[in-house]
Amino acid sequence: MRDIRTWIGIAALLALASTAAAAESQASYAAPNPFHVGLESTAIYYGIATAGTVQVQVYTLQGGLVWQSSQQESATGPALRHVTWDGRNGAGAPVRNGVYVCRITSGKQSETFKIAVLR
Repeated sequence: MRDIRTWIGIAALLALASTAAAAESQASYAAPNPFHVGLESTAIYYGIATAGTVQVQVYTLQGGLVWQSSQQESATGPALRHVTWDGRNGAGAPVRNGVYVCRITSGKQSETFKIAVLR
């Protein structure tokens, strides 16, 4: 049990550091990260360079698609937009504890980062 708590603590520190760095550079990121499924949701922030469809997809580390959202964005610029993920899969069931990969795609632009989920 101690190993799991240590891993979660390290993962939380790494996630906080990467979230702060991403926020400063206006890259895509999620906040809060990590987050607790059933108690809170996470906001997935992104910026876009060109108007069009933005795909937000969350995958397991093995590459399985867990959740996705498609947004039509007509405005561009420095402002960050966001979608909210409640930690549930496409069927509505809460996902397991662990690290997931979030991929945001808009036109030829693509960004990937990790989201940690706790239960």
